[in-house]
Formats: sequence, C-alpha cells, structure tokens
Amino acid sequence: MAERVAETSKPAVGRPAGAAEAVPGPDADGSEVSPAAALGEAPKAVELSAEAEAKRQAEDAKVGDIQDQLRQEMEKTTAAAAKADERRRELKKRLESTNDEGEKRRLLGQLDQVDKDWADRLAQENDLQHRRLKAALEERRRARKKAKDDRAEKKEKEMVAAASAALDGIVNVDETETEEKAQQLVGAIDEEFSPEDVVQATEGYLDKAHQKELLDLMNSMFAERSKMLKKMLFEMMAQKQGEYELIGAEFAPQYAFLKEKKSKGLIGADDYKMRLEKLSEEESDRKMDIEIEFGEREQRLQDEAERLRLEKEAALKADLKQRQHLERRTALQELQRLHQDQGTLAKYLKEQEKDIDKELRQFKRQVEKDKAEKLAKIDEAR
Repeated sequence: MAERVAETSKPAVGRPAGAAEAVPGPDADGSEVSPAAALGEAPKAVELSAEAEAKRQAEDAKVGDIQDQLRQEMEKTTAAAAKADERRRELKKRLESTNDEGEKRRLLGQLDQVDKDWADRLAQENDLQHRRLKAALEERRRARKKAKDDRAEKKEKEMVAAASAALDGIVNVDETETEEKAQQLVGAIDEEFSPEDVVQATEGYLDKAHQKELLDLMNSMFAERSKMLKKMLFEMMAQKQGEYELIGAEFAPQYAFLKEKKSKGLIGADDYKMRLEKLSEEESDRKMDIEIEFGEREQRLQDEAERLRLEKEAALKADLKQRQHLERRTALQELQRLHQDQGTLAKYLKEQEKDIDKELRQFKRQVEKDKAEKLAKIDEAR
C-alpha cells in the first residue's frame, strides 16, 4: 500500500529552477570557505559604458592638467630658488669683504630677509598647490565613488529580486491537481483499511506529509537566503576593495608630489615631515571610514535578507497551508462520499471539515502577526 500511496503524492514543495543548492560549509581542514570559492568565481572587472569611460577619462585629464600646471609652477620656483641662492651668495661675499660693523648688521638683516621671504614663498606655494591637487583628486574620487555606489545599489536590487523570484512558485498551488491527488490518496488508503481505521490512517499520512512539506519549504528558504547573502557579501568585498583602490588613487599622487618637491629642494625638512604625517593620518582616517561604512552596509544586507525571508516565509507558509487545507478538505469529502451510509463516521467527517476551516483562518492570522513582530524588531535595531 505504501508504494501506491507514494505514487499519488506529488511533492508540494521543491526547489524551483535557479533556487539554491546545499549551502557550502567549511573545508575539510576546518577553514571557512571564502565567498569567491563558495560561488566558484573570481571578481569580474566592471564593464563600463562608453559614456562612463569617457567620463573617467575626462576626470583623469582634469587631474593631469592640474599636475602639469603644478610642475610648470615648480620649474618657475626652481628658477626663483637659483636667483635667491645667487642673492645669498652676493650678500655673504659682501659681508666677508667689509669690516664696518654697521654694514655687517645691514647685510645680515638683508640676508635674513631673503631667507624669510623665500621660506614664506615656499610655504604659501606649497599650501596653495597642495590644496589644488587635493581638491582635484577628491573631486575625482567622489565622482567615481558615486558611480560605484550607484552600480552597487542596482546590483543589490537585482540580487534581491532574483532571490525573491527563485522562491516564487516553490509551493504547488494547483487546485485541480491537489484535489485529484487527494482523491487518489483516499482511494488507495480505503482499499487497505477497514472503515474504522481509514480516517485515522488518512489523517496520519497527511500529517506526516504536511510536516515534511513544511520542513522542505523552510530548508529551501534557508538555502536561498544563504545563497543570496553569499552573493551580496562577495559583491560587497569587491566593492570594498574598490574603495581602497580609490583611496590609493587619491593619496598616491599627493605623496609623489611631496617627494618631488623635496627632491628639488622646494620644501623644508620640517615642513615635509609635517605634511607627510598629516597626509598619512588623513589616509588612515579615510580607510577607517571605509571599515565603518562597510560594517554598516553588511548589517543592512543582513537585515534586507532577513526581511525578504520573513516576507516570503509568511506568504509561502500561507500558500502551503492553503494547499494542505484543500488537500485535507478534499480527502474528508471523499471519505464522506465513500462512507455516506455510515452515519456516525459521516457526522465526524463533517465536524472535521469545520475544524480545519477554523484552523486555516487562525494559522493565517498568526503568520501575519509573527511576521509583523519580527519586522518591527529589525526596524527597532536600526
């Protein structure tokens, strides 16, 4: 009889096309599988549109123009440095050739003024040039970050939509098919059991089948959620690496600019050290901002995945319960038809119909209540 019953029972819950396989766990050595390895792929270079590529080239050209201007200014400053050195040599020569104390004081004052004027000029030029380069590099980074963020947001929405679509249709809700299967099931059981046992046998079989269907549904949802999270976190890792690359592209030219200044003697040792330390501190702060940003983003992704799971779980549980209700109701009605001459049994089956109708209504209300409470907790935690 078990074989005949199995033939009449088609799984109500299954993994639809494109849904998740079993979730990879740790490797044999106990280490966790990386997102890339779990997905069996490596980060792919982002293909930019012609318009986006033209924009990137324009941004690079703008920074390049600023760098060219700064190099031209450094050449002028180098020429001015030679004149300042010549003036110093002239004053020192005159200082060495005079014995007049008043003249010496005057020449020393002029020499100090030359040094002061030159130091002031270098400090002013260094400030203005660094700000111009920094502003151009920051503008380029902000523009590219916005483009990256826009692409990331679009991709995230696509992955959520794909995960949602993968779960749609996971529950078989074909009413005609459900009714036919239930009737066939009752017919097979009725042939094997006496009238006194047929109801208990039918209900027992349906209870076990429905429990398994619910378990299969929850496993499928868990697998799909894990699959979506892996893809999202993998994508987020690539985005985070991109953010670090943006920072490198912003700060590397500034370090190079300072070193070039130093090599040409256009910045004092103390000023160079101070600016280098400040630049390093700014870079470290920017990297810390990335860690904070992506920590918050990861939590948001977790929340989005959980929100999707709760929304889908409520809907799919309701669909499954509705199908199981139809199956049980059809089975009871078929039993009534087959045993309508047995008054007590027919009355019992009629009462059972009312009970399962009530149970369905209560189940749907409870599912919605549970979903609302869990969603509220997610919102409160933000």
